[in-house]
Amino acid sequence: MDRVRLEQLKEKNRAFVRRKTWEEHELFQDCVRSLGNARLIEAIEETRGLIHSMCGRFSFDEYGHIKGSRPAAVDELDFGTDQTWYIVWDDAALPAVAWGGGPLPNGGDDLFAVAFDTYIFNGSFTEIVHRDSSGRLWRYP
Repeated sequence: MDRVRLEQLKEKNRAFVRRKTWEEHELFQDCVRSLGNARLIEAIEETRGLIHSMCGRFSFDEYGHIKGSRPAAVDELDFGTDQTWYIVWDDAALPAVAWGGGPLPNGGDDLFAVAFDTYIFNGSFTEIVHRDSSGRLWRYP
C-alpha cells in the first residue's frame, strides 16, 4: 500500500472514531436535542477556525476567562434569535454547534453538562459567555 493511501485510511479512521465518540456521548446528544434548531459543525477544520477566530477576537487570562468579562447568571443571558450563536466545549472530540439562539433550554443544564468549559459566542464575535470548570458563568461585554 502506498503512503498516500495509508494516510487517507488513517484520516478516515480518525474521523470515524471522532464521530463515534460524540454519537455515543449521551450528554452531548441530550444537549443537541434540547437546543432544537442546532446544526453540528462536523468538519474539524471549521471548528478549529471558529476557535481560532474566537481566540483572536477575545483576550483570555491565565484561567481561560475572557479579559473584561463579568460574572453572570443564567437567567440574565439573552441569546437573540437574530443571529447565529456558536457553542464549543473544551473536549476536542466534540463538534462545535451552530444555534439559532433563544432561551437556554432547561436553564442551560443540558448545555453545561457536556464538558467542563463551555463557550457560547455570536457570529460577529461581540458577545461571549463562558462557563468555567467551577460552574461559574462569565459574560463579555
